[in-house]
Amino acid sequence: GMTELSPAVNYGEDDTRKPGSAGRMVPNTELRVRCVNTGKDLPANMEGELLYRGPQVMLGYENNHEANQNIFTEDGFLRTGDIGYIDDDGFVFVIDRAKELIKYKGHQVAPGELEDVLNHHPAIADCCCVRGQNATGEEIPKAFVVLEHPGDLTVPTRENVITYVSEPVVPYKKVCDVEFIDSISKNASGKLLR
Repeated sequence: GMTELSPAVNYGEDDTRKPGSAGRMVPNTELRVRCVNTGKDLPANMEGELLYRGPQVMLGYENNHEANQNIFTEDGFLRTGDIGYIDDDGFVFVIDRAKELIKYKGHQVAPGELEDVLNHHPAIADCCCVRGQNATGEEIPKAFVVLEHPGDLTVPTRENVITYVSEPVVPYKKVCDVEFIDSISKNASGKLLR
């Protein structure tokens, strides 16, 4: 993914930086945003897999033709495995990893987007969203939640958390199940271990 793009594909200037953005593309770099379902290129402000091409992108894996076919498109764009979009001003936003997407009712749901909403709840200390299953075996977004003060009488219920997330997101990007736990597993660098 992004390691193969060394040294950089985006940069942010202090006077034009947008919060949450990875910045604009460096010169001589091309970006395509591709739909993960159809493989078609998407317009600005539409989320899809980020594909880059430029002089800083690696040439390929040595003696590994199969890996090269998997990571590069036929026209030489590197598949990053990252989901994101480019806005009308040319700023790139990385939302999540493609392999972590949750398919819900025919839509792709980025767990990081749901986690961002949950982490703004004053009673939630930490969270992690993953693929869950409902009673019929359908894939659903599920949240594991660590409460700020678990013994408090005003702690949110499962239904409160589901409602909280459903308000700022489109209907298919809602949390369908919540489980309260004591801690979230993370690696040494703080990345969630889904």
